[in-house]
This record gives sequence, structure tokens and C-alpha cells, in this order.
Amino acid sequence: MSTSNLGKITFLFLVLLTLSTCSCRSPDYPTIEIPDYPLVQRIYNHVWHLFRSEITDVSVNGKSTRVLLSDENFIVQNKTIYTALFGVYHFRRSLIKETLDQFYRGQREDGFIARVYFVKDGTPLHQPSRQELLIHPPLFATAELKLFEVTADTQRLEKVFKVLKKYFHWLDRNCATHLKGRRVDLYRNSVLGSGMINLPSGDYGEGAGVDISSQMALFAKDMAKIARIVGDAEAEAFFKEKCNNISRNINEYLWDSETGFYYNVDEKGRFIRCRTISGFWPIIAGVAKEERLEYLLSALRDTTKFLRRFSVPSVAASEPFFHSEGFYWRGAVWPSIVYMLINSLSEYGYYSLSREIAWRLIEVICRVYAGENPSAGRGKVWEAYSPDFVAPATDWKNECFCSSEVSSFVGLAAISMVIEHLMGFVPSAPEDKLFIRLPSRMKRWGIKNLHFGDNIVSIEVKRSAGNTFTFHGRTNSFLNLVVVWGNRKFFFKFERGNIDFTLIPSYEKLSQQ
Repeated sequence: MSTSNLGKITFLFLVLLTLSTCSCRSPDYPTIEIPDYPLVQRIYNHVWHLFRSEITDVSVNGKSTRVLLSDENFIVQNKTIYTALFGVYHFRRSLIKETLDQFYRGQREDGFIARVYFVKDGTPLHQPSRQELLIHPPLFATAELKLFEVTADTQRLEKVFKVLKKYFHWLDRNCATHLKGRRVDLYRNSVLGSGMINLPSGDYGEGAGVDISSQMALFAKDMAKIARIVGDAEAEAFFKEKCNNISRNINEYLWDSETGFYYNVDEKGRFIRCRTISGFWPIIAGVAKEERLEYLLSALRDTTKFLRRFSVPSVAASEPFFHSEGFYWRGAVWPSIVYMLINSLSEYGYYSLSREIAWRLIEVICRVYAGENPSAGRGKVWEAYSPDFVAPATDWKNECFCSSEVSSFVGLAAISMVIEHLMGFVPSAPEDKLFIRLPSRMKRWGIKNLHFGDNIVSIEVKRSAGNTFTFHGRTNSFLNLVVVWGNRKFFFKFERGNIDFTLIPSYEKLSQQ
């Protein structure tokens, strides 16, 4: 973000303060302080406000409960899962659990879970058919593992494991595809089911999709992790083998060595060559072969393809289908999938690239929110953004802007991305551990009342000349603190009480008070 842009955004932020309303109640989420980027902090609070406004009371089997509505009368699978991935930081995590449980309660005996349910009576909006499977990206296990990382609730994993096993097997039976006349561990989905309703190359018929196949590999990988946690060795072995089989087939059938990219294929195994965001799902699933990563990273770093002014677009700018205005999945930047991608880039060790992409996305969110585009209004967040203009993305008809003021997609950028990638705080409740990956752009940042497991941690970090970092804060219980600088890690242990120390990573000097 340039200095001139920051000055303009800061000025507009001060104007926004007069337009915003304040709540007198104490926040039920961790508060953050980023003095250098006040608008990021403002958007963070704004999205939490949207999140709270989406909570509703419903009666389920005569019992009153609270859930997160995706739409006025429905809960929608992909929106609920993406909300869960940032909603885990809400103190009242029962909201996330109860909403996920609504889908599990609606599971058919054969294992199918619908993508949309009516809240009032729990009935599915649609039933699947061979032609229209009506499934959303199967990421329940990913959401449950994220929830486990901030709750350490093994009993919940034991409870949901049985449900998710049945769902995996239903998908494996009904979504598996046949290429060149034989069944392989690759999968298909419809354009409507994938959620990417106008994505070029999204309609591949009875062929195989790189997004759904990678999502199934990730599902199997996550299920193996859950099986290990709950102590089911047989299931762990099964899911590991399944993940390996799917990964092998993704790399055998869906990788095009001629262009260096992953594509969907038709039923005859022919590539549908169009570089889209789907081609990065093998990175997200962690199944992309090491030697192929460089090709994918090259596309991510290429300003003529995916490294646009605001990244990452859903279609490469070099493709004839690309639209700078967004046009939904024909160019728009979707915070949900960008968050998933930068998470995986970090796991691969590409921290610099992941943070650059994160900042490019945060910049457009800030500038649109600040009102630089009068037609988009001031003080609003949107489900997707233009890759080239300070504007929300246009909708699937390319006639007006997409939806605004819903938390499900933008929350992953405004909350999880800010906490985990811009500020570098990543909690692990099962280990009583907090990772702090020191960011490169901030001079001072902090978080208060970060709840994970039985830990409540508040910590502020200040950076001074010579990359000297001072840490001040407090923990209510035993804490393992891991400070990460580049590829180096520094380990500290604190009992209940104050956190005070100074670290100079380049000289390995440490002063603990």
C-alpha cells in the first residue's frame, strides 16, 4: 500500500468515525490495535458487527437455539463453513457449533448432506440427482479442525467424525468420475454446486474437476488427522491411503506439462485449458508436487496472469474470459478462496508471497470501505472485489455490484487474515501454544482477549530500530509462545501472569523481564 494511498485512506477513516455507531457492550471477540492501519482495525470491528447481526433464534425439535443465518430463511453450506473459519475467534463458539450441527442433523441415512436447509423445519432446499449433485465444496472437516485448534474439544471431534465419515463415503460413491471408461479417484461437481456459477471451464460434464478433486483430497487428509486425534488407527490408515490415491490421480490426469497448470478435464481426459483459481486448489489441498509448485508460483507472481493490482482474480488476466470489473467468477477477487490459498502458501513456506497477496486484498477492501468509489458507497464491505479497480466486483450478470454487508466471505480477510497473516497470531489450543510470525510492515500491533482453549491472552508487540521487538502482555494460564522470524523460531514459556521480553532475532539477543 503506497504512502499516498495510506494518507488518503487515513483521512477518509477519520471522516468515517463520524458516520459510524458504537456499541456500549463489551466486544465478544478479541480486539486488535494496529495504529499504522486504523482502517483495517475499523473494518475488522465492522465485520464482527455484521457477524452478530446474522445471529438468530430458531426452534429445532421444540428446543430453542441460536444459529447464524446465511440468508433470510436458509443456512447455506459454503457460507456457514467460511463463516466458521473466522467465527472460531468469537468467544461464544457455540454459535458456530450449533450452525454446523444443523447440517449434520439434516444428514440422510445414506450420508448425503444438502448444501441448503430451511431453518424453520430443517428440510433441504433440493435433493441431488445424477445430473445435478447439488453439493458445495466439502470442507466440513477443515472447519472442524479449525474449531479444534481454538477449543481443544476432542469430544466434539469424536461426535462429528461419524457424520463426516458417512458424508465422505457418499461423495466418494456419487461424485467419483470415469475417465476413458474406468473409475478413478477423481471427482466431479456441477457449476451450481461448486458455487462458481459462471466460471469459464466450470462445466466439464462427466469429466473431473480440479477443485472438487483437490477438495476431496483435503477432506481425506483432514479426516486422517481427526482419526488420529480420536484414536481410530484403522480409519486414519484408510483416509491416508485415499488422500494418496486422489493426489496421485490429480497429478497424473489434471496436470498439463505443456502449459504448467492444473485444469479440469472432460470424460475423455482432455484438458479444458483456461487458467482459473481452481488450478490452485492442489496447493490448498497440499497435493501439488514440489517440482510443479514453481510453475504455479510463477503464475501467481505474474502481473499478466494472477498478480493483479488486487489479488488473486478468479480467472487469469491473460485469458479471453477475464473481466477487470469482476463479473463474479470471471475475474473477481474472492476473499474466501484467497484466504485458503495464502494459508497453504504459508504452510509451504512462501511467507513473503502470501503476505503480499494478503496486503493487496486488504488494500482494495480498505479503499472501497473508505469511499474512494462513490458508486459503491462508504462504510461497506462486499463479497468480492475487482482485481484492477477500486470497486466491488460486478455480479454474475455483470450489470451491478455483487452483494454487500454480509460477513461470510469477506470475514476471512477482515478477521482471520488480519489476525493470522498481517499480525501473525496463530493459536493452538491443544498445545497451549501461540505462534507469532513477526510481520514486516508494522511498527506496533497487538491483540486483547484472544480466547483459545483455557487460555485468554493479550499481547502487544513494538518494533524499533535494528529489528528490535519488545513484547508486553498477559496470559491467564500456562502458555507456550513461539516467535517466528523468517525460518527461525524462538521458544518461550510463561506461567499465568505478565509477558514481558525483548528480542533481537538477527543477533539472537534476548532480555526477559
